[in-house]
Amino acid sequence: MWLLGKREDKPEKRMRNWRITAFGGMYVLLLLILFFLAVHTSNNLVFLLFSFLLGLWIISAILNFFSLRAVSIVSVRMTNNFAQEKLRVDFQIGNQTENITAVTLLNRTSSFVCQPTEAGMFIEVPAQKRGKFHLGIFGFVSFYPFGLFRRTKYRENFRDASAVVYPEFEGAWPLSRHVMGRGNQSLSEKDNFEGLKEYAAGDSLADIAWKASARGQGVMTKQFEGTGILEEFILSLDIVPENDGEKKLSQLAVWAVQLNRQGRNFGLDLKGLTIASATGERHLVKILTALAFCGDRR
Repeated sequence: MWLLGKREDKPEKRMRNWRITAFGGMYVLLLLILFFLAVHTSNNLVFLLFSFLLGLWIISAILNFFSLRAVSIVSVRMTNNFAQEKLRVDFQIGNQTENITAVTLLNRTSSFVCQPTEAGMFIEVPAQKRGKFHLGIFGFVSFYPFGLFRRTKYRENFRDASAVVYPEFEGAWPLSRHVMGRGNQSLSEKDNFEGLKEYAAGDSLADIAWKASARGQGVMTKQFEGTGILEEFILSLDIVPENDGEKKLSQLAVWAVQLNRQGRNFGLDLKGLTIASATGERHLVKILTALAFCGDRR
């Protein structure tokens, strides 16, 4: 939206919470031209048009100034994501959400257009690097009712809201060639097929016999010789064939997501931090969070 524009870089100017927009400036210029014509031509019709537009300008100023007066925030929730992606920030608003057009962050130079939700609205903020992202001081922006003025109401009571930015989700190395399971068995290798058994909690989702299940035999899993114990896959920086540390972390993040999708047990072994093998979404978040803060880069 062109009305949003870009904000000034000086912090003291960013806190300015009421000003005329570019459209409002052109509107004032039009009023001056009409006033000049009305005075010099003594044309009552031009003077009437000037008076009408001036009245709209005054009404717009009053309505815009009080447009955010009753806005109340119930909660602010941020969703974790990968670097170079967008973090979703959800605002649960008490009232007057229809007057809010955008949200501006004091530590950013641009505003973010709001998208409505049932409970309020949300914005998407680009995440530049891994670590913890603090929302900081933010302000609601209103151009109500005609876009002639920009009213900003800053809030500091939710400035501690934060999210975890995981390493960039990027990696060119295939999983099966580099991540080895217990006993040096790679993901692409299997022992001899032994038969089928009923699915039990803890069995790998990758070994489910979908054809047998489709024939009405229940949920069955494939058994292989020597697979009485679930494979464990340990992720570490040493197994990534990259020289750049950030690329290593990005590749580990990709592998962690792939292993979780396959229902595999996997763990993490970083310098000074070891996470035991497990599976599931909570475990994946734990692994990705550890990668995000590897080396205490915040």
